[in-house]
This record gives sequence, C-alpha cells and structure tokens, in this order.
Amino acid sequence: MTTNTIAIGRILSILLEKAQITEAHLARMIDMPRATINKIHSGKILDPKSSTLTLIANYFGITIDQLVGN
Repeated sequence: MTTNTIAIGRILSILLEKAQITEAHLARMIDMPRATINKIHSGKILDPKSSTLTLIANYFGITIDQLVGN
C-alpha cells in the first residue's frame, strides 16, 4: 500500500491535538512502539503497514482512507 506520508503526518497531528493526547499515549492505547508512531507522524516511515494504519484509524474512529487523506 503506497500512502501519502505527508498527509498522514498532518492528519495524525490534527487527531492527536483534537484528542489532546501525545504520541506516547496513542502508542500505549494501541499497543505499538512510540517510535513507530513518531516515525509515522514525522513522515519517516514511507509506507506504513495497513495493520498499523488500521489500529490508528480505529482508535480515532475514522477510516484508513480518512487517515491517509483521501
């Protein structure tokens, strides 16, 4: 799955801010390393796994399409 990492990072920023949580809190809630969340947030992971995107999207109650900016 090829995704727009810039869009994901921006959208994740908005979601984190709206939920008033940190990367670390999100990571704990979805049982994922904080470093993974940080790399997605900063655009360092160029092609996040669909399973990772699913966990993030489900946490925020959105679709993967919404998370990737479609």
